[in-house]
Amino acid sequence: MAGSRLSQHWRNAGETDNLAELSKLDEDIILEELKARYKKNHIYTYVGDILISINPFKELPIYRKQISHRYRSGKDLKDSPHIYAIAGHVYRCMLGEGDISSQTDQCIVISGESGAGKTESTKLVVKQIIELCNGNTQLEQQILQVNPLLEAFGNAKTVINFNSSRFGKYIQILFNNGKVIGAKISEYLLEKSRVVHQNGGDANFHIFSYMLNGCTPEQKKLYELKKQKDYRYTKGGKSTEQNLSGKFEELQNSMDLVGFSEQEQEDLLFILSGVLAIGNINFAARVDSDGVGVTYPDDLELAAQLFGIQDEELEGCLTHVTNSARGERIQRNFNKHQAEDARDAVAKVIYGRLFSWIVNKINQRLSPPQRSAQQKEIGILDIFGFENFALNSFEQACINLANEHLQFFFNEHIFCLEQEEYKSEGIKWAHISYCDNQPLLDLYLKRPIGILALLDEESHFPQATDSTLVHKLNSNLKGYSCYKSHKSVGMPCFTIKHYAGEVTYNVTSWLEKNRDTVPPTLISILKHSSNSLLRTIFQGTITRTGTLALQNRTRKSIHSKKPAIPTNTKKFTVGTQFKNSLQELIKHMSQAEPHFVRCLKPNNSQEADKFDDNYVLSQLSYTGMLQTVQIRRDGYAFRPLISDFVGTYKMLLFNGDVPIDGETCKQILRRAELTDWHIGQTKVFLKYEHGERLADQLLAMSKAVTVLQAVARGFLARCYVRKRKKVSQQQKQYVEAFIQSISSHCEKFLGEQRELKQQEEEQRAEASRREKREQARRSAIEASERAAAEKAAAERAAAERAAAERAAAERAAAERAAERSAAEKQATSDRLTTTKVAEENEANIALRPTPARRPNRPPKPSRLSAHADASSGLTANQEKRVSKPSEFPAPLIPELPPQLPEPPTSPTSPTRYPPARTASISRKIYSESRKKSFAAKFSKFGEGLTDEDEVLEDDFSAARQVDGQTNSYGPAGSKQASIEWFRASQLAKVWDSGNRAPYEWFHGTIPRGKAEKILSIKDIGAFMIRLSERRLGYVLSFRAENRCRNYMVELTPSNKYVVVGESKAHKTLLDLVTYYQKNALSNWNGLLTVACGQADPSQPDYLELLPTPNIDSAHYLKQPQASNGQPSAPPPLPRKLNPKVKEPTRYINYKE
Repeated sequence: MAGSRLSQHWRNAGETDNLAELSKLDEDIILEELKARYKKNHIYTYVGDILISINPFKELPIYRKQISHRYRSGKDLKDSPHIYAIAGHVYRCMLGEGDISSQTDQCIVISGESGAGKTESTKLVVKQIIELCNGNTQLEQQILQVNPLLEAFGNAKTVINFNSSRFGKYIQILFNNGKVIGAKISEYLLEKSRVVHQNGGDANFHIFSYMLNGCTPEQKKLYELKKQKDYRYTKGGKSTEQNLSGKFEELQNSMDLVGFSEQEQEDLLFILSGVLAIGNINFAARVDSDGVGVTYPDDLELAAQLFGIQDEELEGCLTHVTNSARGERIQRNFNKHQAEDARDAVAKVIYGRLFSWIVNKINQRLSPPQRSAQQKEIGILDIFGFENFALNSFEQACINLANEHLQFFFNEHIFCLEQEEYKSEGIKWAHISYCDNQPLLDLYLKRPIGILALLDEESHFPQATDSTLVHKLNSNLKGYSCYKSHKSVGMPCFTIKHYAGEVTYNVTSWLEKNRDTVPPTLISILKHSSNSLLRTIFQGTITRTGTLALQNRTRKSIHSKKPAIPTNTKKFTVGTQFKNSLQELIKHMSQAEPHFVRCLKPNNSQEADKFDDNYVLSQLSYTGMLQTVQIRRDGYAFRPLISDFVGTYKMLLFNGDVPIDGETCKQILRRAELTDWHIGQTKVFLKYEHGERLADQLLAMSKAVTVLQAVARGFLARCYVRKRKKVSQQQKQYVEAFIQSISSHCEKFLGEQRELKQQEEEQRAEASRREKREQARRSAIEASERAAAEKAAAERAAAERAAAERAAAERAAAERAAERSAAEKQATSDRLTTTKVAEENEANIALRPTPARRPNRPPKPSRLSAHADASSGLTANQEKRVSKPSEFPAPLIPELPPQLPEPPTSPTSPTRYPPARTASISRKIYSESRKKSFAAKFSKFGEGLTDEDEVLEDDFSAARQVDGQTNSYGPAGSKQASIEWFRASQLAKVWDSGNRAPYEWFHGTIPRGKAEKILSIKDIGAFMIRLSERRLGYVLSFRAENRCRNYMVELTPSNKYVVVGESKAHKTLLDLVTYYQKNALSNWNGLLTVACGQADPSQPDYLELLPTPNIDSAHYLKQPQASNGQPSAPPPLPRKLNPKVKEPTRYINYKE
């Protein structure tokens, strides 16, 4: 096909979609072809394997989903050139499905002037690569949202581009077996000066316009926002966007999907409002001193309030600086110009670090769980284009240096390395000359005499000025042919002849921009801000490439495994940081296989359907496109090793055992009917179309092999089936005979068993009858014996009662006789005693009387002893018979010791503490041990880092770990965890206060099969949202045309709901349902229609989710009205349980 195209050079202009197929080459022919194709809206053209893209400055219907599917197989000459084709080709090369089966990293270099369409091309490439992965996770959607998010904070309107990238980015998409597993963004040289100053016709970053025009009145009141014209930093430029409020909503949606939390978004808007507010601070000279002060304190207070710091501290760092010398503190006051510089420096450093934090946060959210050698990547470079304004400053010098680097990289791969390889491999080749820009790179980067080196040297002198810088540059660089000095005294400037033309640079403020100086006390003040985000970004450090590192990793901390702490590392200038970042970028791209996309601008006025011949021709000239077309037409772009070539294409010879040498390669090429190729010493040199033709033949052969394999496998399968059928028939006959034999034996055995069983039953019946007769006989004998015994017992009892009565009567008579005798004796004794006493008294009447002593009485028992005796239940006589004290029963109330004993000293010694006291002490001991362990852990941070340690970029390999087996709601992936999570945080989200029940579309943790069974009898579009049983989220199930579909619904870190794989986040589930009732899902053309209710309304499937599981279902279906007549709130949520402490859940009984 290629040969036929080469012979058709006479056809009409614009019909050639590959310029390398033209037989005659010059600039006019190339320009004519591009212009004719542009007028037909064919904006893409091939130059071999290089794609040229011309910005149409209008919408074209060439990016629809159908077009995307058309290019899924990669670049094919039979299809029209397209950016999707390049994306597919790169993806297949990364997988090793291209010309040589080896997986390698790939990179796409998209270059061109500012406004040529590089950013849009980048977004299209990323979108197509994600489409090729067929991924169904939220990660792919997060990657797609990165570009619009970074555009809001890093793009702005310029006089030559409405959406100009004011920073460079390199997107690395990571793959494992063809599936996306993560991504990383590297940012380069954000134009921070745009925050505080814009040239005529330019505007500030898009985010300020989005915020000022998109915030709600409540948000504007919260963030103290004014109109755009009321801010010094935004009144100069106007955005060309028409729907700014919609852009702000899209930005918030992107932040939700990427993973920014609600608090982080709020803190971010406070910081942006503070940046705008600080720009309104004005200064005036003080009357009472030589310093300056703030003109309107309200502006200062507002900025300090938004930043979360004290206004006195902010005013101090803006109006003076304090230095220490020999133990004395010396305060140097700023003049008005210095104070304004300090104010602008604060705004720039805050915005710059905020932007770096956004990139850092994106990398954290998109980082893969771990890195391995099997993972491959595709890098996409979208960097600022070549710029030449009326006034070019330090930023334009750095931007154009980056473009010089990319042009050098392009020349090396397209011209230099390729032609050197022809020479080393012995291939006859006519050398093609090209513009080598190595001298210009030396002008910028050579040390010690180079623009950046001299700029750094001059930046270290406090007394240096713009004039001294220009003088030093002119003195040291006059020997370079691409450097031109200016003798005019008016402006300090010089001119450099770039590959794209001459650019004159004004060095005003270069020194300050390179130093990037901030007020000395600002960092320490912002480290203690009440705004957590602002505090975080200033606790991080800046790496050698200018990125923000929050983990403070150094090489020393990595090797020693000790945590690092923030330290005052070496301060790199902006120029040095940019040079280091470019070196890292080129290093990354050199390790991958490059693919090039050249973007062109048809005109400089950004008008559609306008093709400026001279303007396009200048771009073709300085990019070396004519030489590129020539080397792609005459050169050999496909250069595999001989071993790889034979290993891949030997099947074209229908012989797998061939030697690996050049002769075999020739046989393969002849069999493939290819011409114009060469065999080198170690490689095969082919045209770019040869690889595709070989791949087509391999594909056709593989299809034929597939057909042959299908036929052979079908034949073998049929033979196998016939053999198995024969064996199966034999086995069937054997099994039937075996079963028949078993049946006969079983019947015989069962008959014998029945006879034995009958005999046993008869024997058991006879034995039972004999036993019953014997039992009756024994019962009769026992009855007669019992009657005789009862009669004898009665007679003995009667005799005993009679004897007892006689004995009692005799004892009573004896006792009465004894009583009478005793009474008589007592009376006789009393009479004798009385008589004797009377006689003694009469005989001793004359003696002195003496009182008689009272006889001793027994002591009265005490109440305590009586109580003890009573409680013990012992009499006095019984007490005397007790032999051992241990035999006494325990008292009712034991006597307590006077104080608690000391705690046991050994784990084996028994404790006598009450249980509550023991628990208290054990908690105290645990608390003390935990404090000691924490103290030991954090004592490691006492070792500081030296100033020579290099701060490394943050490592997010462990940032996105797989969820653990447990969470605060229970075991991960369990139904229990889902239910507890729903009760704790989601019940109110699905509660319809109007109906006093969950929404009709909500269902419980029903299985997928049951949900599809319910939906199968519904109309198309019927839907339900059910609680997931295996993860903390929901599932959207709906009826489609042919089957039921199930989509996961997840919560973002900002508590928004998103259907996995979709690009829209929603505040509530009801918003999600409403949105998809009006808008179709991305891979289904229908809409959600009718909510699928409960199959049995009397027993809803969500009852187990409610916080009172045992309550009657009618209680939830008919909630009582509140006292004010309004519908009652959903059931209250239970207390969140601590998973480590088992405590009962307390529910509220609504019936009370």
